[in-house]
Amino acid sequence: MAIDTFEGKVAFITGGASGIGLGIAKVLVERGAQVVLADLRQDHIDDALGEFAGGGKSNAVSALQLDVTNREKYRDAAQKMQDEFGGIDILVNNAGVGLEGPLLEAPMPITISASALILAA
Repeated sequence: MAIDTFEGKVAFITGGASGIGLGIAKVLVERGAQVVLADLRQDHIDDALGEFAGGGKSNAVSALQLDVTNREKYRDAAQKMQDEFGGIDILVNNAGVGLEGPLLEAPMPITISASALILAA
């Protein structure tokens, strides 16, 4: 059975201000969810929020700047979600963490992984 509505659900999307995360956010908003975009780059956040402006969708989306590699900041974000929304119904762990520069010049050891984890209550 397909889920066709997310009315009344709160979604938290890491890496939510661009790429796959932004695409997921758009679908969830269209289906009634309140979405919080968490992203490292403020310029991506600003652009993403601009995409939701107008059309009655801007109230369904908010954002916060978050470095997912900083556990303390992630803990603060979780507390903020609890305080402001009563928790999270849908968690999309989509943020990518990567190295910049030529692969052969990267410090060793290197672990390369990619995943998207979606949890819904």
